[in-house]
Amino acid sequence: MNSAPKVNFIGIGAQKCASSWVHKVLAEHPQAFLSTPKELDYFSYFWGRGHDWYERFFEAAPTGARIVGDNSPSYFVHPLAPARAARYNPYLKIVLALRDPVERAYSNHLHMVREGFLRGPDLSFEYGLSRNEMYVEQSRYATHFGRWLDHFPREQFFIVIQEEIAVRTQTLSGDLYGFLGLDQRYRPASAGERANASAVARAPGLDRFLRASAGVLRRAGLAAVVEAVRRSDAVDRYRRSSRVDLREIVPPMREDTRRRLRETLAPEVEALCRLLDRAAPPWPTADAVLRGDGTARAACATASGLAALEVSK
Repeated sequence: MNSAPKVNFIGIGAQKCASSWVHKVLAEHPQAFLSTPKELDYFSYFWGRGHDWYERFFEAAPTGARIVGDNSPSYFVHPLAPARAARYNPYLKIVLALRDPVERAYSNHLHMVREGFLRGPDLSFEYGLSRNEMYVEQSRYATHFGRWLDHFPREQFFIVIQEEIAVRTQTLSGDLYGFLGLDQRYRPASAGERANASAVARAPGLDRFLRASAGVLRRAGLAAVVEAVRRSDAVDRYRRSSRVDLREIVPPMREDTRRRLRETLAPEVEALCRLLDRAAPPWPTADAVLRGDGTARAACATASGLAALEVSK
């Protein structure tokens, strides 16, 4: 007989779209238990390891925890992840975080530079875009969200729009708690923190060594020690003094590139407006699509008539 699934919640990304904010806000809530490390990538990369491997990360979950799960941005774009997640637990509650798709692509580029996957002499966004198809692919929100909707009903999703976090931090975290059945009165201290700032180490070799050492400790079951060290004042001062904002190193996106990406992603933005069941997100890319197409303007204007509208191709 199959045992009941331990996990009843997953955050599925998208990459560079505030999934770390979602993780922090939920991990802080006393009625929730989230995995350490944050990204387990079970339904994407490690499905072959089996449910027992996955559920070992949640063995310490208290009996009264209402929400147990992980946040893995790889789930959103992986073609097999939705079906796998549905087979594991068809009643999962799912949180999807999104941001302006063009800005997400640029942030994706900064991430690649920060992680050392893309190195000089040319660190321009345009060069990275020409060498990595995933910059655009991961911004095809409607395509990937539609795949998830093939396996889960819309009411099992909560959508976080990154641009709205700073505007209504506490109400958004409260809405998220309510969706997940958690006490909405709880006020998370980390709700206003900025996660995953685009910065790179001044001494990348030392930074890689420290991160590798932290990984070894986590795999040895000492994740709590790593987190305690990370939060210490001395480490915080070191991190601040040893990092430089990547936007001082990487050139800004060219305007002709921005226009081209908006044109490329326009059908995705139009289709997403139907799928989100809400008014158009506060994105410059969405505004550009609305100005250029009357049908798209109608499709994104209100949530009430979404189902009856056709997407402009």
